Amino acid sequence: MTAVMTAVSGARTQGEGGARTLGEGGARTLGEGGARTLGEGGARTQGEGGARTLGEGGARTQGEGGARTLGEGGARMLGEGGARTQGEGGARTLGEGGARTQGEGGARTLGEGGARTQGEGGARTLGEGGARMLGEGGARTQGEGGARTLGEGGARTQGEGGARTLGEGGARTQGEGGARTLGEGGARTQGEGGARTQGEGGARTQGEGGARTQGEGGARTLGEGGARTGGLSQLC
Repeated sequence: MTAVMTAVSGARTQGEGGARTLGEGGARTLGEGGARTLGEGGARTQGEGGARTLGEGGARTQGEGGARTLGEGGARMLGEGGARTQGEGGARTLGEGGARTQGEGGARTLGEGGARTQGEGGARTLGEGGARMLGEGGARTQGEGGARTLGEGGARTQGEGGARTLGEGGARTQGEGGARTLGEGGARTQGEGGARTQGEGGARTQGEGGARTQGEGGARTLGEGGARTGGLSQLC
């Protein structure tokens, strides 16, 4: 067992099985099975199976199967099977089979088989294969294969394979394989294999095999085999 802990300024912990934790001022955690977490100020998380999450200030998420999501300020989503969505401020959607949609401000839709619609002001389009679109002021789109998009003011996207994204103001993402992410203001991430991460303000991480880590303000680490390490009041 190689539990290493440094003092207030850095508070590094390495538990049994290689689980490393760097506390206040970066709060990096590497849990069993490669699950990496970088807390407050970037809050990057990489869970088992390659699921990466970059929190507040860009909130990029890449889930299992390549599903990428870029949150607040453009919220781009690329789902399984090519379904690309870009949210608030000209929200574009490229669905399965080429179905391109550009939202608010001259919202154009080119559906399967050529059916082009240019609306603004509630312009609804029902294309081939059930693809409905309701324009500016809600901008709901349902494409081929069930891919739903709700634009500015919530910007919810559900891509092929169940991957759901809720944009600015909560930015919740659920990728393929159950990987959930809650962005700015709590930034909770649950990766494949149960690895949970809660970001800024108490950032807890539970990795594969029970390795629990609690960050800034008494950062505790419970490694494999019960190895607990205390925080700022227990300098090793």
